[in-house]
Amino acid sequence: MIIFDDVSFRYKKSTRFAVEELREKLDKNTVITGPSGSGKSTILRFINGLIPHFYRGDFKGTVLVKGVNTRESDTCALFKIAGFVHQNPEAQIFNERTEKEIIFTLENAGLPPDDISERLNWIKEKLNLGPILSKKSHELSGGEKHILTLASIIALGSPIILLDEPFATLDGLNRERLRETLQSLEDKLIIVAEHRIDEALSFSDEFIFIRDSKNRIKTNDLFAVNFNEFRVREPEIVRLAKIAGVNDLDRKAIIEGLKKKGYREEFHCKDTSGNLLLSLEHVSFSYNGQRAVEDINLTLREGEVIVLLGPNGAGKTTLMKLMAGILKPDQGVVKKDVRVGYVPHNPQDIFFKTRVIDEIMVGAVNLFKKISNSLIFEEKFTPHLVPPPTHKVRGGRRGGGNFRTSSRAVNYDWVEKLIHLLSLEDLRERSPFLLSEGEKKRVAMAAVLSMKPRVLLLDEPTTGQDGETVKAIARIIRTLRDEGISIVVSTHDVEFAKEISCKWVLMDRGEIRSIINLPRITRNDINLMRELHIEPGIYLSINGSES
Repeated sequence: MIIFDDVSFRYKKSTRFAVEELREKLDKNTVITGPSGSGKSTILRFINGLIPHFYRGDFKGTVLVKGVNTRESDTCALFKIAGFVHQNPEAQIFNERTEKEIIFTLENAGLPPDDISERLNWIKEKLNLGPILSKKSHELSGGEKHILTLASIIALGSPIILLDEPFATLDGLNRERLRETLQSLEDKLIIVAEHRIDEALSFSDEFIFIRDSKNRIKTNDLFAVNFNEFRVREPEIVRLAKIAGVNDLDRKAIIEGLKKKGYREEFHCKDTSGNLLLSLEHVSFSYNGQRAVEDINLTLREGEVIVLLGPNGAGKTTLMKLMAGILKPDQGVVKKDVRVGYVPHNPQDIFFKTRVIDEIMVGAVNLFKKISNSLIFEEKFTPHLVPPPTHKVRGGRRGGGNFRTSSRAVNYDWVEKLIHLLSLEDLRERSPFLLSEGEKKRVAMAAVLSMKPRVLLLDEPTTGQDGETVKAIARIIRTLRDEGISIVVSTHDVEFAKEISCKWVLMDRGEIRSIINLPRITRNDINLMRELHIEPGIYLSINGSES
């Protein structure tokens, strides 16, 4: 059992409390959800003692974890009680050998060799870790790194398991395996901070919806929740149940109700007969002799949005890096007559400023300097020019210097619009390195978009984002599309994919298995999606079965 007794916390140098007056008792599997930056991760840090022992600040109140006062216990002891999986898996991986990473966690808990061997074999089978353990940790995809950290903590066997956005980067197969594993841990208390609460419905008993640092509710009735109030995306099964007139989550009853009402969803399609901007012809690429993509043929036209779907390690990120020119193909040709902007899966890879506003302004200031081969847009997209704002933009290169800006070189209107659309107003003066993972992703998007690339590549843009921000990102993508900018998105989020594109490229093991035209999706398409463990959802399942 976990007890929060009037708990508040404000991070060092922050002007506001992240969590205020938290009075709660957790004794059932619980999902904590709400806007990005609303304190979800902070609550998990209370439980494992990272607050107050690692994260410094103004800490008030008492947290009891299985009777242990977290103020009075060190993090090593709490680690054995409450195992924690970080939102960013790279912050939790220390070993080059993936199997050693799991062993390392168990050794730190002081387990004897026989127990370590037994638990290692158990978790290997439980999460089917064979494909991962054959690689080195730096060779893993983002989703595979998350699987590795999840395996380490679940194998630890702590009575409490804390998971921060565990489903965000996982493909369908690994989400399914994780759900099944968590369902099987009947003797554990599982606390999950998650935006995609539909993934946790099968093993959760209660939900805490957070509006802000002080206002929150706990419920087990999702039909009574106003999801928009908490900036949480309503699960498809709940949304469709309401439309079908069904008061529970019985999938069969929901499908029957939708069919009776003749329900049809609107897809966001657009004519894509514009100029060819980018093409890949028989492109292949290998990492250290291991094939990552094989004989890829794909075209991208002006104003076209393409979604890449497929398992972790299918080659989606590699394909995007080839499009961006970050990687050069071993075979084949990548043709492009325009500049390309790339927002990586890990946004911190492109940060080098100490303030969010400076990070965003880098692209705008250097727009016409052509210091980057992949982030300059063509003359036809020259922005409306306005005088510079009153705030100062600091830093040139890492470590200091000043930008010499002029009104003719910087589109401040566009920068301010991006800041508003991506809800970054309150983050201007903060360090991008100290933000939540969802906030980091939005800052990286703004930094790249400030240069208005003709082709934009987004790797998992919805990771760590709350429901309202996901909607905003979808609106931005559609707006950019209508202005003639072409966009490629890699995602595991099928609901988001439906909002932005009708052209889905299904990948597996480095190959393109199929290209789906969403309005004409067929039963064969649905079967292939399920073969690749891409859950089509209720509506597409109905639509495909009737084709």
